[in-house]
Amino acid sequence: MDRISYLPNPLRSHIVSFLPFKEAIRSSILSRKWRHLCSSLSNLDFRQLEQNRYEDREQFNSIIDRTLILHDGSDIRECCLVIRLAEYDSLSALHINTWICFALRHNVRKLKLTICSAVGNEDFEQLQLPCSLFNCSTLIALTLSIEDLKFPAIIRFPVLTKLKLWHITFPGEYITSKLFSDSSCPMLNDLLIGYCDLENFTTLNISFPNLKRFRLYVYEDDLQSYKINLSAPNLLKFGYKSSYPPNIIFKTFSSIVFATFNGHGYLSDLDVVDNYASKILMELRNVKTLALLGHFLEFLNRDPDFCSRLPTPYCNLKYLQLGMNAAKNQGHLLVFLLRSCPNIQGLTITYPWVTPTLLNVIGVENYWPSEEFLAGDLLKCLKTVAIEYFQGSESEQDIVRFLLQSASNLETMFIIWYYVEHENSDIRAKISQDLLSITRASPQAEVVFFSRDRVAYVSNS
Repeated sequence: MDRISYLPNPLRSHIVSFLPFKEAIRSSILSRKWRHLCSSLSNLDFRQLEQNRYEDREQFNSIIDRTLILHDGSDIRECCLVIRLAEYDSLSALHINTWICFALRHNVRKLKLTICSAVGNEDFEQLQLPCSLFNCSTLIALTLSIEDLKFPAIIRFPVLTKLKLWHITFPGEYITSKLFSDSSCPMLNDLLIGYCDLENFTTLNISFPNLKRFRLYVYEDDLQSYKINLSAPNLLKFGYKSSYPPNIIFKTFSSIVFATFNGHGYLSDLDVVDNYASKILMELRNVKTLALLGHFLEFLNRDPDFCSRLPTPYCNLKYLQLGMNAAKNQGHLLVFLLRSCPNIQGLTITYPWVTPTLLNVIGVENYWPSEEFLAGDLLKCLKTVAIEYFQGSESEQDIVRFLLQSASNLETMFIIWYYVEHENSDIRAKISQDLLSITRASPQAEVVFFSRDRVAYVSNS
């Protein structure tokens, strides 16, 4: 029995709004009662795939036009527009702005715009979106991914809480400072700046009193030219990804409880040694979850004064994730960090998928003596350890040995082997058995080795 067809139109329309857009359109052929249901869709999702044929691109434009013409005037909750422009495309900026204005007139709440322009398409050399977009009184979430975007002089989002900006070339520090301030977005609590062009900046100013979450992803070569002036007294979560640690003017990091720093890509200019990484750790006094991934630890290795800079222990830190390589000196750095985290309960160590490039680092043995491996009873709260992409080097085995002999209340240790084609299973089995035979500080500790596909093949349980 078809019970859904007899539901009230507003309820059926609400149900259809949760379907993917194509499926929602197809529902109109079910029966006469469903024929006009799509005219009140509150979720419009237009995504242009890799359509190289002119006919396909024309059909995409026609679908959008027809959908908007048949719309009954009800409010739009979400609108997504993803366009990949060809070099010679019939679609113009006027088309795009007309569609955007339609969503704005219907009180859109969440808007996502992704426009990839082909080289040679002069109509999109610098796209100017409607000024009404930057003064919308209904938007609570906005995502923009438009490389050549022209910003208006006046920007005001009175109720915007989430802003994501991808691959945008910012025009200058003045307009950018206005955009990233509470005068433009007084309610903003979630900000993402992803791989945007800030090449000519000296300072990136960001000031949001209500900001709770901030993520910054930076191109490899961009960060060295500017500093970040961040004022967000209520910031709780911070995520960062680049080849270098950020040069941040610290004002609000003491409020952060969750932080992720990912040093990805290839390092260059290795003779330049700064203390940005250690400064960051000094300010994260109240962090509860901390991830230092990629080659971020190498910048701590290159700072000979790191030990003296680290403040009182991170008493609130419960979970620590570290990206390490097999360099022998990083074992000392791991021990030093753990000694500063007396209440840590979970530890994850991730080794790289590929053999890391040897870095021009200062010999850590010069200022971290081997006695630092004596942890005493400082790891009494550590319950779980996970080691990912384990390769079985001497330094990695030393770390496993140290953790098993120091964590008096350890419950589980998971070790996931790194995949190597034509691997020697006998050598891996011997290393696994040797580590399983280590005398442990915690009698109940369980150690399990996994293959790459997470199948346990050696365990002491």
